[in-house]
Amino acid sequence: TRVISPEDLAKMESEMETLERDFKSIEDAYAENMLNLTVIRSYVKRLLENSRVVRFLSSKHQDLLPEFERIVGAESP
Repeated sequence: TRVISPEDLAKMESEMETLERDFKSIEDAYAENMLNLTVIRSYVKRLLENSRVVRFLSSKHQDLLPEFERIVGAESP
């Protein structure tokens, strides 16, 4: 069996702390992004419920309308 030196153990503990901080940072960013996505999805849904907006997008921005519809129809993870 291999014995772990105190230096190796200290290095592993330091790396683990760094990983935990990185994970927490990513987790926080994910939560904020999900909140933003939910707000945006709700806003786009309300826009698409307005027939004047849909007519405008259909006539002036045909490429955007399907994308907005896809956003509204997307499932939350």
